[in-house]
Formats: sequence, C-alpha cells, structure tokens
Amino acid sequence: MEYEHFWKSGWGFGVNLLYNDTRYSIDEFGMSTSAALRSVYIGPSLVYSGCFKDHWRVECGYGLGYGFLGGDLAENDGIGMMFKAGIEYMVTPHFGVGVELNELVVYTKEDDYTEEFKRLYPSESNFTSGMSRLGLAAGVRFYF
Repeated sequence: MEYEHFWKSGWGFGVNLLYNDTRYSIDEFGMSTSAALRSVYIGPSLVYSGCFKDHWRVECGYGLGYGFLGGDLAENDGIGMMFKAGIEYMVTPHFGVGVELNELVVYTKEDDYTEEFKRLYPSESNFTSGMSRLGLAAGVRFYF
C-alpha cells in the first residue's frame, strides 16, 4: 500500500507500507516441516514519474525507513530500504495497466544465528543480518 504525490516536474514523495508473508519447507534429519518469514517495511520515499510517447508512463522510487523481520525462526528489526521501477500504459487519464519491479532490503541487528555463523566460519569478516526480497508485480492503478 502506498500514497504518492507528484508535482508537475515529475518529482514527488510517498509513504510506503510493504508486507510480505512467505511459507517454505525445511527438511532436517529426514523430517519435513514448514516455516514462515514475514517482512514489514514502512517509510517515506522519493519518487519520480514521467510520461513518454502516447499513453506510456514510467515511475521509479527509493525509500529509507523501518524494517521488521519475523516468523518462526526469529524476530528482529532494523533499517529498511525500498527500490522500485515500473512502466505503465495509461488506458485513460485515471486508469493504467503496468508492471513494476521492486526490492526490499532489511538490515537488522545481530541475532542468535549470527553468533553461530561466526563460530562455524571464523575466517569470514563481514557479518550482517537481514534479508533481501525481489518482487515483480503486474496490475492496474486508479488515479484521482
């Protein structure tokens, strides 16, 4: 969910709320179970939207805000970054159809698994906790 405001120059600002819930299976010791990972991002963004040719519009944005990771294995929060770029065909001035590529990156504080990783791989020097999710969305938009 997002709200964006654009000026005539094409530049603008937005507020973004992203939520993703992923279920996956884990196979350990010959047993299979399922787990969940939830990511939440909320923050402001700098956006640009411009029209080219007849009925075509491009949009891109970057946001920096609060990120939360939760699920069955751990819960942690930190800094979140959101990137997006898309192209849209404007059927009418208030209705468009398009695709958007977006990425959410969340850097979190070290968790219990980071200590275990340091113990198993002592030669590694770059320890970060978090996740990155790349998404492709297609749909319709209404403008008012």
